[in-house]
Amino acid sequence: MADPTTWTPKFEESQIRELIGQYQINPTQFDDKDDDIEVLEDHAQHYRIPFARNKTHQDSYLTRMIKQAGRGWAEGFSTLPMEKVDDFLGTSLGGEAEDTHEAIARNLGHLAGFVGYLPGAKALRELGALKLAGAVSAIKGKSAPMLAANFAQRKVGKAVAPFIKDLPKWATDGVVSDMAQGAFHLGAASAASSWTHGVNEMFSAAGFGVGAGAVLGISVI
Repeated sequence: MADPTTWTPKFEESQIRELIGQYQINPTQFDDKDDDIEVLEDHAQHYRIPFARNKTHQDSYLTRMIKQAGRGWAEGFSTLPMEKVDDFLGTSLGGEAEDTHEAIARNLGHLAGFVGYLPGAKALRELGALKLAGAVSAIKGKSAPMLAANFAQRKVGKAVAPFIKDLPKWATDGVVSDMAQGAFHLGAASAASSWTHGVNEMFSAAGFGVGAGAVLGISVI
């Protein structure tokens, strides 16, 4: 949906009511016209006119969201942009997000892949698929960025251990220690996630990760 704080209608209410009427009578004329349907949705919401996609268009919409979330997950988990994978392999795994909804789905999928989270373990257990549920749970925190950050944190931890032992207790225990570890870990993971975009992007991502990790005071290990 459009941002209500910046969006302004391009059609009068009467025009939108007429278009919605046409959609309800013959929705097939809107097949493969997702942009037009989204325009109808935005205007219908603005004018408070009841409107819903038909089952075919809703299924198509959900399929696109799932595909983008999956592409984002694969990219976040592996650090490899799907479009570049497509170029290398000659496949069609990627595909840029075509609208705001797809972009949000892609970003959410990327975040889940980044931390190594794959939903569904609980549902699989309830269905009796214990091995598959175990496999889904086992990848938590095992994404390429998380593994790279774990490795870096272990190496740096060993290197600075002789210096840390001389620090006061308040600097090595509790919140301060958690914030420092979280900042380093998330910064390292963010840098690793951005390696395909060049050194400048890695430094930028690392800086953002350090800040976020320090604020959250967590370390995803």
